[in-house]
Amino acid sequence: MIASMSRDALDAALRSSGVLLSTDGRYVDSVDRPLDEVFKRTHLFGLTRELALSRVGTWASSLFAYETPQCGFRRSEQRLLLAALRGETDQELACRLGISLSTVKKSWLSIYEQISNHLPMFSFRPFCRARGRRTRERKKQRLLAYLRKHPEELRPAAP
Repeated sequence: MIASMSRDALDAALRSSGVLLSTDGRYVDSVDRPLDEVFKRTHLFGLTRELALSRVGTWASSLFAYETPQCGFRRSEQRLLLAALRGETDQELACRLGISLSTVKKSWLSIYEQISNHLPMFSFRPFCRARGRRTRERKKQRLLAYLRKHPEELRPAAP
């Protein structure tokens, strides 16, 4: 219900593909009177999947666009990646997840191998100590940047 929304929140919601429910039970795409006048009365505000998808390019349409994860990370790998997205170091990841630093590093190797197998754009070479810490950090940052743009990869894999 709009009664608890601010005028700015109502304006933003309407511009981002939300609709009002008229007194006769129909969805109203546009407001035929000034927003201040609409705001003074109680209205229902809604959004259906169909309405959101019909408004391509709005943030609401992206809520209903489903993309299947390609990599299918295990639950433990998802936990590690979600914590890494917060900017934590490997030592901090180990402490947060209650695992050893060695396990964190082995998990990164598994993640790199898995993403290389499923996403041809990533061609991570096997871990090599001679390549140095800088290269490993760039590889990690590249992977995390990809995951920020593709959060569907962090969904649980279908059974």
